[in-house]
Amino acid sequence: MLRPALILAFLASLASLGVAYFVTKPQVELINSTLVDTRDSLKKSQDAEKASSALAKKIKAEKEIVDRDLAETKVSLEASTTKATEQETRANKLTVDLAKTTSERNDARNELAQWQALGVKPVEVTALKIGKKAAEEDRDNLASEKVVFLRKIQTLQAHLDQYVNPDKEVVLPTGLAGHVVAVDPKWNFVLLDIGADAGVLERGQMKVHRQGKFISKVRIVSVEAKTAIANVMTDWQQVDQNVATGDSVLF
Repeated sequence: MLRPALILAFLASLASLGVAYFVTKPQVELINSTLVDTRDSLKKSQDAEKASSALAKKIKAEKEIVDRDLAETKVSLEASTTKATEQETRANKLTVDLAKTTSERNDARNELAQWQALGVKPVEVTALKIGKKAAEEDRDNLASEKVVFLRKIQTLQAHLDQYVNPDKEVVLPTGLAGHVVAVDPKWNFVLLDIGADAGVLERGQMKVHRQGKFISKVRIVSVEAKTAIANVMTDWQQVDQNVATGDSVLF
């Protein structure tokens, strides 16, 4: 009885091993196939990664070259621009200088032609210019002396009118203007910063203004070359308004 049982157990084991072999074999083959595929995919991924890394290094190197070339080009362009600007400035200056020189040359030619038309030789031009300048200075001096004489005549006429025609209005130069530089409230007179050189005459009357507002009138009583003393005409003084330093005086 024991021997048949052992035989049956052995046969059952063989059967079990056979079933296990035939069942697990496809799974093992599938696992081996999957492992091979995985290894192939990993190798492809590694190869692709190496290729990508190499490409990235190549692109980086090419970018560095492009950046360097761009920087050099930028420097060269800035230098060229600066040089072009300098050349343009120089050209503009030369153009202006040429125009000025041409104008001066034309003026000299025209002036020489005018002298030649008058029958004057070039060597005589300088002497004539000197004489012309001296004549102009004499003319200006005479004009200045004329102004002085006219002012003296006006002053003398004003003095004469003071005795002969005291009621005659003294006319001062049109647009005459100045300022009050000092005030004596006790004696009610002011000092003005204009005098005979500006055409101020004794007994002349001027209006006093402050910021465009009428304050009073003053009558000139004494005149020097650069200054004048005037009395405040109280009849014209505005209520609560006293003449003060800095006020404007106008005729």
